[in-house]
Amino acid sequence: MLPARLTLAYVAPSGLQEGSHPAVSRRDPTIKAIPTTYRGVAMRSRLEARWASMFDALPWHWEYEPDLQVGFVLPDFLLPRFAHPVVIECKPAITPDELAEHRRLLIGKMQDWLLEDVLREIQELDGDLDQSLGLTDQALNDLTRIACGNNPRGRTRRVLVVGPCLHLEGGAVTIDGEHGFCLCCAHGVPKHVGLTTQLGTPCLLCGEDSTAWMPEETMLNAWRDSQNIVQWKPA
Repeated sequence: MLPARLTLAYVAPSGLQEGSHPAVSRRDPTIKAIPTTYRGVAMRSRLEARWASMFDALPWHWEYEPDLQVGFVLPDFLLPRFAHPVVIECKPAITPDELAEHRRLLIGKMQDWLLEDVLREIQELDGDLDQSLGLTDQALNDLTRIACGNNPRGRTRRVLVVGPCLHLEGGAVTIDGEHGFCLCCAHGVPKHVGLTTQLGTPCLLCGEDSTAWMPEETMLNAWRDSQNIVQWKPA
């Protein structure tokens, strides 16, 4: 069921124009990150804490800085209970194009690690420490699957980069200019808020085909609330 704070009452949005990729809230990307404690978890920035608060409002279970056993690549969040697990990286980017560029850089770093550090480590360990070599191969395999959008269990794992704002794309409020908040129902009754790239495609949370977008004002109010919740919670 949807949390009480995410009601389905629709109020006309203010200042959003379809196709204009507006930023709902803006932050100067040069501002230094402010360490923030949220729900007892010490996070590296207020932006991360705000997204954790937003995940709670939806509500989506999250893990902070999960160990995915992929070497030195440590993402900010994992949404593990999605039918298609989602890895979240928070960056101080404003536009969808900036978020996409950060994602390309992130994947590029993974590939650099694949091509350099792992291959060098395999050469150093070859014929010496079978156990360490096995762990290296396991990390290499998992990292390859993440870079290709898949996890070891064969389900799609999305690597998303999010910033300090939400965006409007094709009538949907999105977290990255591509994945929009959808409303999933069971027998006509609202079930949960999910994520999808377009209506009629599987929701990443439940795996069923999405049928409707969440109302814009509902999502924008939840996003504003998330800022208020963490605004005065410095570490």
